[in-house]
Amino acid sequence: MKHEQSFSTTWIRQEFLHRPGLAAHPRISNHMMCFVNVTPIRLTDTCCKLMVRRYLHKPIFDMTRLRRSSRLPRLFVICSNRRLELFYEWLKRRNVYSPKIKLGQNSCGLRGVVAVADIDCNESFLKVPRELSLQVTELDECPMIDFIDPELWSQESWYVKLSLKLLKERYLGELSNWKPYVDMLPHALNTGLVYWSSNELMQLQYRPLIEEVNRNQSYRQALYKRIFESLPFRIRVWLQNENENVFFWALDMVQSRAFGIPDDGNKTYALLPMMDMLNHRMNSPAHFMYDTKTNQYEMKTCTSLSQGSDIYISYGPLDNDHLLHFYGFLETNNPADHFQVTDIFHWLHLTYEKEWQAQPSHLLEEKLSLLRKYYIHTNEKTFRLYYDHYDNEIDIILRTFVASITEWQQLQENFASGLFNKALSLENELHVWQIIMDGCKHLLKDMETTVEEDEQLLKSSNQLSTRLQLAIQFRMEKKYILLATISRLEHFQQISKKTGRIITVLLPPTMKRISLKYNI
Repeated sequence: MKHEQSFSTTWIRQEFLHRPGLAAHPRISNHMMCFVNVTPIRLTDTCCKLMVRRYLHKPIFDMTRLRRSSRLPRLFVICSNRRLELFYEWLKRRNVYSPKIKLGQNSCGLRGVVAVADIDCNESFLKVPRELSLQVTELDECPMIDFIDPELWSQESWYVKLSLKLLKERYLGELSNWKPYVDMLPHALNTGLVYWSSNELMQLQYRPLIEEVNRNQSYRQALYKRIFESLPFRIRVWLQNENENVFFWALDMVQSRAFGIPDDGNKTYALLPMMDMLNHRMNSPAHFMYDTKTNQYEMKTCTSLSQGSDIYISYGPLDNDHLLHFYGFLETNNPADHFQVTDIFHWLHLTYEKEWQAQPSHLLEEKLSLLRKYYIHTNEKTFRLYYDHYDNEIDIILRTFVASITEWQQLQENFASGLFNKALSLENELHVWQIIMDGCKHLLKDMETTVEEDEQLLKSSNQLSTRLQLAIQFRMEKKYILLATISRLEHFQQISKKTGRIITVLLPPTMKRISLKYNI
């Protein structure tokens, strides 16, 4: 999903494969890119259903889908009864409608939202007035000049601004109008990869994520220094006296809980009390709405929910890199997970060295120029392998460089006609598959342990730290992607050789006729 290109400061709508309507919004640095689905679906004249995704991500607490080794200890425990009572009283005073739900331990033993009565299909079970949200709009002037330098405020991104607003409420303590809400937030996360040591990060055996975390760690430290120096003396003293770095706490809260909300062309981002306490499930029937007539946010469900049911909302596909980076856990068999390939030309040299050197240098340059002309390849571009497919550009680039003189002419004609994904010949396609398989095998070899060794390590998980267990599980999932790619292409290669034509479908055991005909 990550697109290696710069974005302007205006809202940009992108077309993402398989994710129509997904929009991208830049952070201050490229590694802090985030995505939000803001496709509006009109329901009535006054109500608009918004498919809103949280920034950056919210934990997926569907623990039943996680292997034992990837389950974390309870991150959030239910607050004291008195604190919870104060929170409910505050919600009631502020006209929050939530008669059929409450905070409680969900079926996974973690804090979540639970139905205390049956909820009918299409019933609004949660309504939050807009004025109760803690929000920022990107072009707003600084609303707290006594707390932060207005000039610095204008230079920072939305999530830093919202973090500063939350930080101020934490600083105000009893004087804050949001104190009951702030008290209900986790005191600290400290579970994301930014809190791991260098040695712990190395156990991931996955350089793209390690480098991403290192950049994020450096960015956060530089951000803290910049913000700290601009704060009034009394705020700096308060920060230094706190037992934890509350600035990073505020940053973590916003990055894990904030909603992105379309608002008449403006970009608004908000913390919504109670709403931001719903956990994520991919296929959740609940959805988020904004009623322009009553000026309040609503949660509805498209199916009925029985008393005692856990209530979730979906934020879209989250890969394991982001889950582990920001929340300290991962999902097994995650369809959004991927393996990032940074140097496709290294694969060519591994398998196609002699043929590569035999091609005239001017021909290689012509091929590279053609790929650049159509933006199929750039120096910074990376590619992704998934469990059941990989980026189309991988095939296109490799077909181009292994193409014979005759095929090269045909390929140029295909490109001119917009037929970028058209195969050239069976021989060319077999070469491409072999290069990819060899590249995957090389990546597996570069990782310090095998899947079998990792599986054996996890059998003694009681003797391993939680972080090491997570690192092992994470790298296993990456290796499974590489192994799945190899297995799939070996199948394509075998059946295509037998039939004498390019076949890129997996044959289930029920397709005996073609299997027997070609002795597959």
